[in-house]
Amino acid sequence: FKVAALNVHGLHNKRVVEDLEMFVGEYNIVCLTETFCLSSDHEDPLCDQHSIDGFTLIHKPRRKCRRASGGLCLAIKNDLLKYITYVENECNFILWCKIDKRCFDTYDHIYLACVYVPPETSNYGTVSCFDEIESEILEFKKLSDLIIVGGDFNAHTSTRPDVISIDPLDAHIDHILPDLSAIVSIETKLELLQLPCTRLTEDTHGMNNWGHKLIECCHNTGMCIVNGRYGINSSHCTTTNNTIIDYFLCTAETFQFIKDMTVHTFNPCLSDVHVPIDITLKLYDTTHNVECHDDNDNARNENMPNMQENKCKVGPWDQSKNNECIDNFGTELLQQIYACIDNFNENGDK
Repeated sequence: FKVAALNVHGLHNKRVVEDLEMFVGEYNIVCLTETFCLSSDHEDPLCDQHSIDGFTLIHKPRRKCRRASGGLCLAIKNDLLKYITYVENECNFILWCKIDKRCFDTYDHIYLACVYVPPETSNYGTVSCFDEIESEILEFKKLSDLIIVGGDFNAHTSTRPDVISIDPLDAHIDHILPDLSAIVSIETKLELLQLPCTRLTEDTHGMNNWGHKLIECCHNTGMCIVNGRYGINSSHCTTTNNTIIDYFLCTAETFQFIKDMTVHTFNPCLSDVHVPIDITLKLYDTTHNVECHDDNDNARNENMPNMQENKCKVGPWDQSKNNECIDNFGTELLQQIYACIDNFNENGDK
């Protein structure tokens, strides 16, 4: 199951649409940004003037713009429409859809969003952009642990950590910092999946203001950057300016379903300076009982884990397994935790 993201820099002419039809054919969903569609063109998000054969386009034009600019679009393959629902929201910078859990064997619905943040120098780029996106993500996290966000953030993040590393002793003071346990769990989940907390990047540019805001958004929402963390070439630059400003983000829980991330080569017929990026999801179609996958099963970074598919459902506890469960407890780890707690209590009494 493949999802792509691309800044098309305009769906305003027939040639672009024709070239785009050739590109989107291998994908199930495509997040398109800077579509240049005006509000008067698309008052109804499900009514588009620039059709792509075999796909339904869900548009979100920029409101109150002086000229054709910006704009979000989700291109969804028609045979998936019965599983995918457009989710209306108020934020101009993000467009959501819900992939029903009945489509694939996931324990929760998957919420996928397309994002476009205008450059810092743009008249439409305000400091509230990321605050609004952050609020949206937090609201949708109340509905599901499985969230994917992709698009053009115009953010240079360099190698700044998007996941906060916490000292083990600090994990026992969550009564002082209530949100600390959530931060620790993100780091732990990545470690359990054998994923690095640090990211690789080929972008040698320093951070910009939007980069700091994106990292702050990750810290506040628990979202993780996929670029440079998972995928055979995901650390590559996403523009011809040798920068990374196009990203996929996801929750730590979603990584178990991600098979690969790829940064493609530049195609001048599709964009001005941006290159397409995509992720492949290792999900299971319960309707046909077959795994949805691409042809390149070996496209995996050697440093990435060969994660076991999570296909089993949790049932009632088998009481006959009580002794076996106790025997398999990591007593050494428990002793380390007790020692940390004792050490903390002793220091607290002083």
